[in-house]
Amino acid sequence: MNTNVDYEKLGSLVANLELAGKAGKVFNPVLQMRSIDVLFKSMPPTDTDQTIWQRTQSIYIKRKLACAKPEWHDSVFIPTEVWMSILEPFSPALTNHRLDRTMFNAMFAQLSCLATWRYSQGVYRIDPYSYKRVFNLNAGSILSIKHINHFPEWCIYIETPNYKYLGREVKGVLVQRNYMNEFDRNKQPDSLIISLDMDKIYDQENDTMNPAPYAVFNTNTLEDKSLRDCFMFGYAGTINARRKNIPSEYLFWTEETLTQVFGPIFSLINLICEPTILVESENYIGVKPSYKNIEASFISMKGNKPNYKLQAPSNPRMWSVASNVGKNKRLYDLRKTHGMEFTSPELEWFININGELEIKQPEFMSFEEMIELTRSVKIPT
Repeated sequence: MNTNVDYEKLGSLVANLELAGKAGKVFNPVLQMRSIDVLFKSMPPTDTDQTIWQRTQSIYIKRKLACAKPEWHDSVFIPTEVWMSILEPFSPALTNHRLDRTMFNAMFAQLSCLATWRYSQGVYRIDPYSYKRVFNLNAGSILSIKHINHFPEWCIYIETPNYKYLGREVKGVLVQRNYMNEFDRNKQPDSLIISLDMDKIYDQENDTMNPAPYAVFNTNTLEDKSLRDCFMFGYAGTINARRKNIPSEYLFWTEETLTQVFGPIFSLINLICEPTILVESENYIGVKPSYKNIEASFISMKGNKPNYKLQAPSNPRMWSVASNVGKNKRLYDLRKTHGMEFTSPELEWFININGELEIKQPEFMSFEEMIELTRSVKIPT
């Protein structure tokens, strides 16, 4: 049996297989993108005959994929500055709804996150035990540059069960790495954009737009920082539901609300980016998320020449986060209920003596301990 598996090639193959897959469960970001389609179809004619997705495809292929010297770093799908030029022909759809600068920027952040996520569609589902342990205001709620540098894809979607903001459900969060300043192919992205997935972006029935609350954080740092110190700008939502001719009362991020809302989210982001935490496909053993695999799936060979086609997956890619941690904790709990002695730490973040963020995990059972346990109890899955 050959055990020398090339996981990069396998990941690219899986990405291609999923491109040809049938549509599965419709996740909320997919519904949001359909809402965007409805919005742009309802707008007056523009100076382009392309849809927003076609325009994205042509610009990405020209300036990044098929370019001898790509204009920006591989870890970024499309820089913010370039997104502005992509969305420019469609701006009448936004101005027709009387969006002022604050609302326009919020809409722009959400659109760029959704359009980036469209080409990877990674949904990150965190093990229930691990989610409960780290989704709180503890040491994990900081910007850890060591972890951010392990960010897996251009844009990720993290499910956030039982999470509410402004009394409404937050179904998940879109997190995107990008540039707020000048971009270069040899320069790492300098910011992190986080958009809360809440209301439908466009309400066709009432012909109103509902930009999601968002925040942008500076990642151009050599050391870990508090959210307050790396926060750049954002939009905290409105007190009143936005309706025609009724001005909304804006909310602004304060130090307190910034920590309350984004502290738990950063704890989850750091968990996903933690090298010792297992993140793998729910459908393909050994496959891990990577923006390199997604980009490789855009290229096929036609004769001796590459053929470039930016194609979105037809169904989301599900990534399981820390499932082994939760399973191991449940095994130890089971062992305890059967009178077997054990000691095992809980999953938690802590700051080490060098001031760096680290994670403590439940100890993994040895092979001998596992055999002993299977002799007396049924192993849960």
